[in-house]
Amino acid sequence: MANFNQVFDDIKDQVGGLAEKDLKDFSSQGKEDAEAFLNQSRGKLEKWMQLLAEKKIDEDEFRWLVESQKAAAQMEALRKANAGTMQIEKFRDSVLEIVVKVAVTAAIAAI
Repeated sequence: MANFNQVFDDIKDQVGGLAEKDLKDFSSQGKEDAEAFLNQSRGKLEKWMQLLAEKKIDEDEFRWLVESQKAAAQMEALRKANAGTMQIEKFRDSVLEIVVKVAVTAAIAAI
């Protein structure tokens, strides 16, 4: 499997860029929320990526596991900054999509 720390850093970099692009005035809160979610989910993500790389789960199962973490991605800093609910949900969903895309790409490259 690809080095998880490199994959994790790539996810964080892409999420940071997404926050700057999509959230503009709320980018620092978006980065804060996304990093909190990623750090909270790090152990699970590493385990799931390993399972994906070992072909013990497929891409659809991996995506389902990542999306099951939606409730954990509370985006509290964005809510406190009064970012709109639709904007927060769109950003959260985009964060989850980045996680899936980067992890699946890394797992496929490791094969």
